[in-house]
Amino acid sequence: MLSNCHTQLKFDDFTLEWIPIVNSTMQGCPLSMLFYAFYNALLICIANSSNKSELASGFVDNVMFLAIAKSLTETHVIIKDLMEHAQGALDWSTLHNSPFELSKLALMNFLCSHFDTIPLELALQHSNPNGSLSHNASC
Repeated sequence: MLSNCHTQLKFDDFTLEWIPIVNSTMQGCPLSMLFYAFYNALLICIANSSNKSELASGFVDNVMFLAIAKSLTETHVIIKDLMEHAQGALDWSTLHNSPFELSKLALMNFLCSHFDTIPLELALQHSNPNGSLSHNASC
Protein backbone atom coordinates (compact mmCIF):
# COMPACT_ATOMS: atom_id res chain seq x y z
CA MET A 1 0.00 0.00 0.00
CA LEU A 2 1.09 3.49 -0.71
CA SER A 3 0.48 6.50 1.48
CA ASN A 4 0.16 10.23 0.93
CA CYS A 5 -1.20 9.83 -2.64
CA HIS A 6 -3.24 12.51 -4.39
CA THR A 7 -4.86 12.97 -7.78
CA GLN A 8 -6.20 15.91 -9.72
CA LEU A 9 -8.89 15.87 -12.41
CA LYS A 10 -8.82 18.20 -15.41
CA PHE A 11 -11.69 18.89 -17.81
CA ASP A 12 -10.99 21.21 -20.72
CA ASP A 13 -9.85 24.46 -19.03
CA PHE A 14 -11.11 23.50 -15.55
CA THR A 15 -8.87 21.84 -12.93
CA LEU A 16 -10.15 20.45 -9.63
CA GLU A 17 -8.24 20.80 -6.37
CA TRP A 18 -5.97 17.91 -5.37
CA ILE A 19 -7.95 14.95 -3.98
CA PRO A 20 -6.35 12.53 -1.47
CA ILE A 21 -6.43 8.85 -2.43
CA VAL A 22 -7.12 6.66 0.59
CA ASN A 23 -5.51 3.48 -0.79
CA SER A 24 -3.59 2.60 -3.94
CA THR A 25 -0.93 0.37 -5.44
CA MET A 26 1.74 1.42 -7.89
CA GLN A 27 1.48 0.53 -11.54
CA GLY A 28 3.82 -2.39 -12.02
CA CYS A 29 3.60 -3.51 -8.39
CA PRO A 30 5.13 -7.03 -8.21
CA LEU A 31 2.15 -8.21 -6.17
CA SER A 32 -0.35 -7.24 -8.90
CA MET A 33 0.01 -10.62 -10.62
CA LEU A 34 -0.83 -12.43 -7.38
CA PHE A 35 -3.75 -10.08 -6.66
CA TYR A 36 -5.23 -10.69 -10.13
CA ALA A 37 -4.89 -14.45 -9.67
CA PHE A 38 -7.12 -14.25 -6.59
CA TYR A 39 -9.44 -11.67 -8.13
CA ASN A 40 -10.09 -13.67 -11.33
CA ALA A 41 -10.16 -17.13 -9.72
CA LEU A 42 -13.95 -17.39 -9.46
CA LEU A 43 -14.39 -16.06 -12.99
CA ILE A 44 -12.04 -18.72 -14.36
CA CYS A 45 -13.79 -21.41 -12.27
CA ILE A 46 -17.08 -20.69 -14.08
CA ALA A 47 -16.04 -23.19 -16.74
CA ASN A 48 -16.89 -26.68 -15.53
CA SER A 49 -13.59 -28.54 -15.18
CA SER A 50 -15.35 -31.92 -15.45
CA ASN A 51 -16.92 -30.91 -18.76
CA LYS A 52 -14.31 -31.33 -21.49
CA SER A 53 -16.23 -29.00 -23.82
CA GLU A 54 -15.55 -25.98 -21.55
CA LEU A 55 -12.23 -24.41 -20.65
CA ALA A 56 -11.25 -21.08 -19.11
CA SER A 57 -7.85 -19.48 -18.83
CA GLY A 58 -6.72 -16.13 -17.50
CA PHE A 59 -3.71 -13.85 -17.50
CA VAL A 60 -3.71 -10.69 -15.36
CA ASP A 61 -7.02 -8.97 -16.20
CA ASN A 62 -7.79 -10.99 -19.35
CA VAL A 63 -9.92 -14.13 -19.38
CA MET A 64 -10.63 -16.54 -22.20
CA PHE A 65 -13.48 -19.06 -22.44
CA LEU A 66 -13.02 -21.93 -24.88
CA ALA A 67 -15.88 -24.11 -26.09
CA ILE A 68 -15.35 -27.35 -27.99
CA ALA A 69 -18.19 -29.00 -29.90
CA LYS A 70 -19.05 -30.60 -33.24
CA SER A 71 -20.50 -27.38 -34.69
CA LEU A 72 -20.03 -23.66 -34.22
CA THR A 73 -23.69 -23.35 -33.27
CA GLU A 74 -23.07 -25.75 -30.35
CA THR A 75 -19.96 -23.81 -29.27
CA HIS A 76 -21.96 -20.57 -29.28
CA VAL A 77 -24.57 -22.21 -27.01
CA ILE A 78 -21.78 -23.23 -24.59
CA ILE A 79 -20.20 -19.75 -24.56
CA LYS A 80 -23.59 -18.07 -24.17
CA ASP A 81 -24.33 -20.33 -21.19
CA LEU A 82 -20.93 -19.59 -19.58
CA MET A 83 -21.69 -15.89 -19.85
CA GLU A 84 -25.41 -15.80 -18.98
CA HIS A 85 -26.24 -18.65 -16.58
CA ALA A 86 -26.87 -17.93 -12.90
CA GLN A 87 -23.45 -17.21 -11.33
CA GLY A 88 -21.97 -17.02 -14.81
CA ALA A 89 -19.49 -14.48 -16.14
CA LEU A 90 -22.00 -11.61 -16.40
CA ASP A 91 -23.15 -12.21 -12.81
CA TRP A 92 -19.48 -12.29 -11.71
CA SER A 93 -18.99 -8.97 -13.47
CA THR A 94 -21.91 -7.40 -11.57
CA LEU A 95 -20.99 -8.95 -8.21
CA HIS A 96 -17.38 -7.73 -8.45
CA ASN A 97 -18.40 -4.24 -9.61
CA SER A 98 -16.23 -4.84 -12.65
CA PRO A 99 -18.50 -4.47 -15.68
CA PHE A 100 -17.21 -6.03 -18.86
CA GLU A 101 -16.43 -3.59 -21.64
CA LEU A 102 -18.67 -5.39 -24.10
CA SER A 103 -17.13 -3.65 -27.11
CA LYS A 104 -13.85 -5.42 -26.22
CA LEU A 105 -15.34 -8.92 -26.23
CA ALA A 106 -14.03 -11.00 -29.10
CA LEU A 107 -15.46 -14.19 -30.53
CA MET A 108 -13.14 -16.37 -32.58
CA ASN A 109 -14.62 -19.25 -34.56
CA PHE A 110 -12.37 -22.14 -35.59
CA LEU A 111 -14.05 -24.39 -38.13
CA CYS A 112 -13.74 -28.16 -37.86
CA SER A 113 -14.95 -28.59 -41.41
CA HIS A 114 -15.40 -26.35 -44.42
CA PHE A 115 -19.03 -27.57 -44.41
CA ASP A 116 -19.65 -25.90 -41.03
CA THR A 117 -21.56 -22.64 -41.30
CA ILE A 118 -20.54 -19.68 -39.17
CA PRO A 119 -23.41 -18.31 -37.08
CA LEU A 120 -23.88 -14.60 -37.75
CA GLU A 121 -23.48 -13.48 -34.14
CA LEU A 122 -23.59 -14.41 -30.49
CA ALA A 123 -26.08 -12.18 -28.64
CA LEU A 124 -25.64 -11.82 -24.87
CA GLN A 125 -28.15 -10.43 -22.39
CA HIS A 126 -28.04 -9.96 -18.64
CA SER A 127 -30.65 -8.51 -16.30
CA ASN A 128 -30.07 -6.59 -13.08
CA PRO A 129 -31.82 -7.80 -9.91
CA ASN A 130 -34.44 -5.06 -10.45
CA GLY A 131 -35.24 -6.49 -13.90
CA SER A 132 -33.57 -3.79 -15.99
CA LEU A 133 -31.22 -4.86 -18.75
CA SER A 134 -27.60 -4.15 -17.83
CA HIS A 135 -25.76 -5.97 -20.63
CA ASN A 136 -26.89 -6.41 -24.20
CA ALA A 137 -24.24 -7.11 -26.78
CA SER A 138 -23.50 -9.05 -29.90
CA CYS A 139 -20.16 -10.51 -30.86
